Amino acid sequence: MEAPKIPKYLKIFIVVMAFIAFIVVASEKERCTTEANQKYYLVKYTDIDHGTFFVLIFVLLFLSELALLILYQFSFEYLTTRSFNWYFAEMVFTAFAAFMTLLAVCLLSDGIADAKDYYEGNPAIRCNLKYSTWEFGVAAGFFALFAMIAQCWFLGKELQQSGYMAIDAVSSTNQPSGGQEQEVTVSV
Repeated sequence: MEAPKIPKYLKIFIVVMAFIAFIVVASEKERCTTEANQKYYLVKYTDIDHGTFFVLIFVLLFLSELALLILYQFSFEYLTTRSFNWYFAEMVFTAFAAFMTLLAVCLLSDGIADAKDYYEGNPAIRCNLKYSTWEFGVAAGFFALFAMIAQCWFLGKELQQSGYMAIDAVSSTNQPSGGQEQEVTVSV
């Protein structure tokens, strides 16, 4: 069986965007001081609401998509010769990963907005936080999400063309029946 018609660059793009998303968010650290004790402390992704969830989801996305890319590259023949419907399994996984990515990106966006309100609205804390770095991670997450939606579309097309879906499997004869039952042909 030939390799899937899913563009490889789409999987590579998802891997790169997931890597950028979690690295950018996890590596950002800013120094802040308090008026009371003049001590410095670092504000990092764990101090932003849902920052840990965002990093966890994108690390798992990066690792799973990288593993799928390696499987496609080196053992696609083995995967498709099994009786397991590989395209359907990957489509279900990709749809679930896209939902979790959407959830993580939206929650981190809300956490960044809450952090802006807290650090800029509290006169006792002096911070000069650069929110654009975290927002760039959110944007990379959205790009990965859009690529996963496109990947689901390509997987759905591959399912239809490979004969795994029952949408094209059932067709009726278009002969006038005159009140009689029509014959239904099922191809498996």
